Amino acid sequence: MSTRFDERNCNAQCRECNRAKDGNISGYEIGLVRKYGHTIIGVLLEEKWQIRKWSKHALDESIKYYRSQIMDMRNGKASKK
Repeated sequence: MSTRFDERNCNAQCRECNRAKDGNISGYEIGLVRKYGHTIIGVLLEEKWQIRKWSKHALDESIKYYRSQIMDMRNGKASKK
């Protein structure tokens, strides 16, 4: 659950891979390596077991950030972190 909201672990999949192929883990990993490099799988697997306790401030900041991202996308201004 620690990587549930990690942007590096939130990626789109086609319906067939997501449902019929139960996530197509091997294909998903290949895509992660292409996008983020060879170390990403180990990093995410290590972070997966960490316990995250979100502070109210951190959650509020995340909400503000993602709301601004949504507004930028709606206005045609996709931005990166």
